[in-house]
Amino acid sequence: MIPIARAQIGPEEEAAVLNVMRSGMLAQGAQVAAFEQGFAEVCRVCEAIAVSSGTAALHLALLAHEVGPGDEVITSPFSFAATGNTILLVGATPIFVDIDPDTYNLDPEQVAHAITPRTKAIMPVHLYGNPANMGRLVPLAEAHGLVIIEDACQAHAAAIHGKPVGSFGTGAFSFYPTNCASLLAMSPSGGESLTTPRSGKRIVRSARDGVCPGSYTVTSVFSESSAARLSA
Repeated sequence: MIPIARAQIGPEEEAAVLNVMRSGMLAQGAQVAAFEQGFAEVCRVCEAIAVSSGTAALHLALLAHEVGPGDEVITSPFSFAATGNTILLVGATPIFVDIDPDTYNLDPEQVAHAITPRTKAIMPVHLYGNPANMGRLVPLAEAHGLVIIEDACQAHAAAIHGKPVGSFGTGAFSFYPTNCASLLAMSPSGGESLTTPRSGKRIVRSARDGVCPGSYTVTSVFSESSAARLSA
C-alpha cells in the first residue's frame, strides 16, 4: 500500500524534540518565537502567530477581522470541513460558490455574482498547493471593501509571480503531518487595504493565550490555540 504521507524523522529532528523536553517549556517559548519569525520571512509578511491547528488559525483570522453574526463569507465547498466550520463558529454564514473545473479553486466570476451587502470576507482555498486566482480575487475584494482570508493550509511556500500565498490577505497555514503547530501570517502594514489591523493582531494573541499580551488580564473564554514547542 502506498501511504498518503511519510514523516522524515532523523537525528536532527530527534535532537530538537529532546532539547525542548529537557528545557521543561513545552508551550510557547523561544523556539516557537523563532519559528514564527522564520515563517513570516518565508511568507514575506511582518508577523506570523503560531497556534494549535489550521482550524484555530482560520478561526482566529475571522475573529481578528471582526467577522461575526449577520456577516457572509464567500468560500469554496471543495475543501476540508474546517474552512466552512470556522465561519459558522464565529456566527457568520458561509456562502459556497462553485470552483473552476481546471484549477479546483474558487471561480472569481462566481464569487463576483455571490457578493451581497452582507458579504464581509472572501476565503479562497489554495488547494493541493495550487494558488487560487488572487490576481482577480484581490481587485474584486478591494472594489467591494472586503477582507481576504487565505486558507493556505495545503500551500506552504506556494507563490504567484514570486508573491507567496498568505501575503495577499491574512493567511492561515496548517502543519498537520499530511499537509506538508499551525500558524497565521499577518500581512505587512503600510496602507494595504486587505491587511490585518493592528488591533486584530492583539485579538489573535490574546485569544491564543487567553490573556492580554504582557499582562495576566483574562480576555478570552478559550485558549486552546496555544502552540506547543514540540509541535513547532
